[in-house]
Amino acid sequence: MTTNPVKDRVQNEARMELIKNDGTGLIAIATGGGKSKIVIDYVKQLVEISADTKIMLVVPTVALRDTDWQDEFTKWGAGDIWENNVRKECYAYIEKIENQYYDQVILDELQHITPNNYKFFEQNEYKGVVGLSATPPKEKEKRELLDMLGMTTVYHVSLDDAVEIGLVSPYKLTLIEMDLNRTHSYVEAGGKKRKWMTTENRHYDYLTSSIKRALAMRTPAFKMKFRYLNRMRFIYNLKSKEIIAKHVLEKIISEDERTLIFTGSIASAEALCEKRYHSKMSGRDLTAFRNKEINRLSCVNALNEGVNIKNVDNAFVVQVNAKERRLIQRIGRILRYSEDHVGHIYLLYVKDTVDEKWMEEATKGLDKSNVKRIKMSTNGTK
Repeated sequence: MTTNPVKDRVQNEARMELIKNDGTGLIAIATGGGKSKIVIDYVKQLVEISADTKIMLVVPTVALRDTDWQDEFTKWGAGDIWENNVRKECYAYIEKIENQYYDQVILDELQHITPNNYKFFEQNEYKGVVGLSATPPKEKEKRELLDMLGMTTVYHVSLDDAVEIGLVSPYKLTLIEMDLNRTHSYVEAGGKKRKWMTTENRHYDYLTSSIKRALAMRTPAFKMKFRYLNRMRFIYNLKSKEIIAKHVLEKIISEDERTLIFTGSIASAEALCEKRYHSKMSGRDLTAFRNKEINRLSCVNALNEGVNIKNVDNAFVVQVNAKERRLIQRIGRILRYSEDHVGHIYLLYVKDTVDEKWMEEATKGLDKSNVKRIKMSTNGTK
């Protein structure tokens, strides 16, 4: 069914490595590389050997559980296995499962493994466990959990390697630099007794100084979390960032091109596009985008993982997250292979703030020869 011989080769190689390791290991392939087909082909072999093979599929979202994975099994001629052999659950539920046996466990979007849902492996018996992800987890806690499961990376293709070999389409990344507004006093500051209005720049400096003072006083981590979240939410909802994002959508990215817009908050997603997909919306607009009935769709985090969308021209990342994996997933949404297609990624960040640090961390593993930089202000390009 696939028309990309490189993808066929990669999938066969990964499946063979999985066979060598008795169905246990991490397969880390850039989004769009066909990880689902690898495990579907593998479980088809298991069911051929034993029709009673029991499979547990674990996913992060209900949509993946009830729609996307079923579509993949059907697409690759395994619809009967989906109905008869596969139990499907979300990560949030599996810690409640006890005293069961599975021949094969499949952990989709492996980065969702936590000490809580790891209880599943302590409470049940299993033979093989395979994890799927765009990039191997880097967090110490997650690596320790994988070690406890005896899982090593058995096959890995990074995004840039995938581009080089023709597994996914090439991409161009445009970094759009902006400054905090220093003149418009629209930010409410102060406490219950006294409030005043201040600029983005002054309020950011206040929030950062508050964090530094608390660190110097050795404030407990659970109290520090509140300060960090305050600053993060402030960055995620900057009016100046919204103004520049609208300018990019009006003047730089053509309305005729299919564009996904990734934001940091629901308010931002709703301000930037009439059609959106987030936790408070149905999937109607997502379906319309998939069916090419509309050309633009905004979202928060819902499209980071697993959702397959074809024929996308641009990803506009209005708000980046420090974790490289999330940016790789977002880029992957527009890099599904097609001949002569080049994906365009636009990433907006605020200079001299934690937002710039998040950008640097998220892009450090990417090929910088593909990067273009521009500077903008709330009045447009400088």
